[in-house]
Amino acid sequence: MKEWKKSRWLMPLLLILAGILLEIFVFNFRHWEAYLWKDEHRNFEEQILGEGLEQVNDSLYRVTAENGEETSCIELLNIQQKLYNIQIDMRVENPVSPEDRAVSVQVKASDEANEKYFRLPERKIVNGVEKSQYMRLHLSGSSPEMLIIIHASKGQLIRISDISGNVSVPFFFSLARLLAVWGLLIAGWYLRPSSEVHRKKYVECGYKGVLFAAVLLGLEFAAAFAVQQENLTAVEQAPTMTWMTQYQLLAHSLAKGETRLEIEPGETLKSLENPYDYRMRSAVMENADESYMWDTAYYREHYYVYFGVVPELLFFLPCYLLTGADFSTLTAVWLSCSLFMAGVFVLLGEIVKNWYRNTSYSVWLLLSLLIANGSGVWSFYRYPTFYDIPLMLGMACGVWGLAFWMKSLKGERVNRLEMAAGSFLIALIAGCRPQLVLGALEESVGMERWKLLYGLFLLLFIQAMLFHFLTIFTDIYDKVKDMNPVWFYRVEHLIEFWL
Repeated sequence: MKEWKKSRWLMPLLLILAGILLEIFVFNFRHWEAYLWKDEHRNFEEQILGEGLEQVNDSLYRVTAENGEETSCIELLNIQQKLYNIQIDMRVENPVSPEDRAVSVQVKASDEANEKYFRLPERKIVNGVEKSQYMRLHLSGSSPEMLIIIHASKGQLIRISDISGNVSVPFFFSLARLLAVWGLLIAGWYLRPSSEVHRKKYVECGYKGVLFAAVLLGLEFAAAFAVQQENLTAVEQAPTMTWMTQYQLLAHSLAKGETRLEIEPGETLKSLENPYDYRMRSAVMENADESYMWDTAYYREHYYVYFGVVPELLFFLPCYLLTGADFSTLTAVWLSCSLFMAGVFVLLGEIVKNWYRNTSYSVWLLLSLLIANGSGVWSFYRYPTFYDIPLMLGMACGVWGLAFWMKSLKGERVNRLEMAAGSFLIALIAGCRPQLVLGALEESVGMERWKLLYGLFLLLFIQAMLFHFLTIFTDIYDKVKDMNPVWFYRVEHLIEFWL
């Protein structure tokens, strides 16, 4: 009995120790690596300011260049030393919004293999995130000179406390990352082919199996949150990129009863005979020293958001109405991706219940993990942008909608409530990323014909109702009619048919 207990708990303890070692040595590799050059620290004494930077005091600078210009820079001269890494201790002194906390920095360097400057990977330095200040360099031999370009909006105050090379990287301990690694290692041990869990069927797992999967998903979500927090340099967008905050801007407009954005186009854009000619528009706007809002719909001298409205109604507008603050793009991407991953587990569970009842619990769990994590969702976790929100929320609505559709199958009977819920969720895809609806319908071919037609009828009916509801309470109805009356009336007649 003692030997059994010993063997039962020995491996989990070893896995816990392995997680600690991974956190200390693997995830903090840069800290230990820096010991190789700890005696080669370099302070850059000879520095030249670019024309786009105005020195306010000893360490405070004002950006005077327009965003995108490379004159807001600091040139480091007479280095004559091999540089392994560089620390730029920088912060924004006058942030207006959370996005203002991040400043993009582009480093150019010359070395023994490159006489002229060449670009190194761009990085974002975030206020309060010390880890973002360090950049690993891979140069060929000694570097004579280096150029640091600061991409910030005009008028921003940047405090640069220090710029040093070959510095020691601090040890960064992440409890969330450690817990996630522990969970994954222990889960992998208990799900091995020789375990009791592997021999148990999914349909027999009960609430304990559901609880274990929920804990595992929770660890994954925590790991995703940790990844975002430690990668804030790639998360926050520059404050001048208004086209990356379209949902936030749309919330401001909808709160005032308007569908157009509050940002007014320039007079040059309004005066163009054909503002939809890209090359002509770009040339004229550049000559006039004006800009236009990228990736928006320009119609009758106003900007509109053409991306799906469901994320707006679900996240951004309620948050703005209740708190007066903008909903974070980072949070919206995290929620959408997490909903998708959870939906994959539920959908595969329903597939197993309906057609593969002999599937073991571990196979279902590992397959769910494989599909959820192999879908590319972690790239969205790590580098969340505005474009990811309608895509991932549409995917989430799709997997949950299909799960409800399959759950509604009860032999020869159909649970109408669950079928309606599935149809409603799939209908919402059209309000996120419309083309994803085709994928949802393709996956439903395994259903019996009459049940599929029943679900499709509910789907189209709900979509028609949603479309009709939205057109009543917005002025988009008339705008679309004026833009393309033939197309509009065809759609209108189809809607009336289903209604």
